[in-house]
Amino acid sequence: MVTANVITSDSKVWNLGETVQAIVEAKNTNQDLIIDLLDEGPNFEVLDLLKYISDWEDRTTVITRNIVQPPVGNIRFVKQSPHFLRSTKDSLANAKINKNIKKPIGMFIGRSNLHRLYLSSYLYKHKLANQTFHYNNKSDFHKDNLGLEELIHVYGVKALPNAVDLIEDSPLLKDEKVSYPILKDQHNNIHSEYSNFLVELVCETYYTGQTFFPTEKTWRPIILETPFIVQGPQWYLHRLRDLGFKTFGSWWDEGYSEDSANHQPIEITKVVDFLANKDISELNSMYKEMKPVLEHNKKRFMKLTDKDFEIFINDRY
Repeated sequence: MVTANVITSDSKVWNLGETVQAIVEAKNTNQDLIIDLLDEGPNFEVLDLLKYISDWEDRTTVITRNIVQPPVGNIRFVKQSPHFLRSTKDSLANAKINKNIKKPIGMFIGRSNLHRLYLSSYLYKHKLANQTFHYNNKSDFHKDNLGLEELIHVYGVKALPNAVDLIEDSPLLKDEKVSYPILKDQHNNIHSEYSNFLVELVCETYYTGQTFFPTEKTWRPIILETPFIVQGPQWYLHRLRDLGFKTFGSWWDEGYSEDSANHQPIEITKVVDFLANKDISELNSMYKEMKPVLEHNKKRFMKLTDKDFEIFINDRY
């Protein structure tokens, strides 16, 4: 048996050469192949690895945390539930956030990508957020993940001036004490910033194709009783509701979650504009109205277990 440990971010395989080498070894030595996605949850098809295993599918097993991964040929999928449940509970269960809202949005970005760059630069231009954007042009880690070329391809050159302004002023940091890539026990160091904004704009890790892999980015605002907007895969909010969470369609349009990944951020900026037109007293009043929903979500999260994700065996989206 040969194991390929595959390092990914959304639809990209970072160690493609090593991965293909392992696939070739399995074929040449007539062994079964394990493709281990290393506790991550991309949609396997968008990784573009099928062309390398097209004649080895019935001897390939993929280990993934994409709980809604659809069947692909004769590949066997071992679906593990999304993680960070326990670590988020352990880290933040006793955190107390006393809201005194000054900004409509909070957005905290360690590693960039095209959608994070687009949304972060939009917020930065309009001074709407308590935000971080860790990009540092002296770091290969950050330069490799910026997403500037993809931004131009997807959103056009009109998105470039906002991005350039943000990049010139980056990194935007708080006293987070993190290393790169940000480690599991560092993910929640930003929690003290949650008191002064209403809504967190969450950019989930995997968003292309059919995937559902909520991370600490989603769990953190839930446990801190903060409303959220999620840039993620299509139907993401619908699946959160299937898990028993309540979202915020009573206060703003959540139709963006039904859109494809590349169109979502455009619709999300419309929600941002809606919130930006509220004065501080309106934002604080909105928060008070939401309290029953926020309290419900925290209670639901504290009871959430791996078993709850079994409902997605027959995913309906």
